[in-house]
Amino acid sequence: MAVRKKSTKAELAKRIKEISEMVLSGVSRPKILEYARKKWNIGRAMTDNYISKAYKIFATSQGTTTQERLENHLDLRRDLYERSHAIGDYRTCLEIIKDTGRLQGFYTDKIHLITSQEDEKLTEKARVLLEGSDYKVEEPGGVSEFGT
Repeated sequence: MAVRKKSTKAELAKRIKEISEMVLSGVSRPKILEYARKKWNIGRAMTDNYISKAYKIFATSQGTTTQERLENHLDLRRDLYERSHAIGDYRTCLEIIKDTGRLQGFYTDKIHLITSQEDEKLTEKARVLLEGSDYKVEEPGGVSEFGT
């Protein structure tokens, strides 16, 4: 039986990075196990250890602020867009672009109007502007739909 030498810290970090990218890309566990066995000649237990470390890195890198979480979501969408574009799946690319725009606030599914006696005139002007659009206006008494 051949004796395996222990990986260096740099090699270990490189392997975990590769595994992390595979996990983020949606590669299944059996395919990751096969990849690791062929590339690094390691077994299930060590590969599971790498996968576990990758998930721990994800958990600590997800961020706690809304901005950090938004950036993580946008990174995932960029990666998915690149993969979809590479295989010519333009419909998925368009959906990713739309979804990214929604996350960044370019599209709004609803407009919330806050009404009070002081801003009744402003609210009425907003109603006039929204007529003929596909926006839904939420009010304290319910939802008024325009353009449907």
